Amino acid sequence: MLLESETVRSLRTGKGWTQEQLAELCDLSVRTIQRIEKTGVASLETSSALASVLEVEREDILAKGGVKPARTEFALHHLVAAAAVTFLLGIGIGVLF
Repeated sequence: MLLESETVRSLRTGKGWTQEQLAELCDLSVRTIQRIEKTGVASLETSSALASVLEVEREDILAKGGVKPARTEFALHHLVAAAAVTFLLGIGIGVLF
């Protein structure tokens, strides 16, 4: 589920809460709050908890205009590792045949 990350952040700061305080009130991890405020990605249960604690309807924090794809970031070392594994698997298969 995709939430409007700026809306969540704005509602949190409007109440004068830190990410840590919101996480505690929602019974979530701080990392979850950070992810939501960065990417907007949240589960149905998490979005319901946020809406309840922030005293808004869940629809008020849902992303408008349909589902947006989550942003995926890959570090260079992840790509290098994937290429290395692919190469080694290729060699291993070549040896078997």
